[in-house]
Amino acid sequence: MQPLENKAFDFLKERLINGEYMPGTLLSENELAKTLAMSRTPVRAAISQLEREGFLETVKNRGILVRDISYKEFLEIFEVIFSFQFYQFYYQKPEELDIDVELLHYHLKKQYTCTSNQDYLAIHATQFHFYER
Repeated sequence: MQPLENKAFDFLKERLINGEYMPGTLLSENELAKTLAMSRTPVRAAISQLEREGFLETVKNRGILVRDISYKEFLEIFEVIFSFQFYQFYYQKPEELDIDVELLHYHLKKQYTCTSNQDYLAIHATQFHFYER
């Protein structure tokens, strides 16, 4: 990708990941180009890349749709996360296993609250806090 395409790609991907562009949102190529102060060509290239990565979908005569993650994709992601966690705990030497149960409980309650409130940005932000200690 060229530098302007990179700038457009980084701008869009950051906003998608941070939840500034939520699933179901329609984006305008013209508005994005105007916001980024560049022509539509690099914006179009960035959109194409994000489509290939599964973040966006072009809807004819409507615009660019921010894709929602499917239930199947969601399960696949958590299956991978669970596999890593299981591997870590299963192969960890008992004397090296240091779990702060109170801290784990705190983070699980926080995750439950975020999920109940459908606060997807907070879910993402708090996802791995337990492991950062």
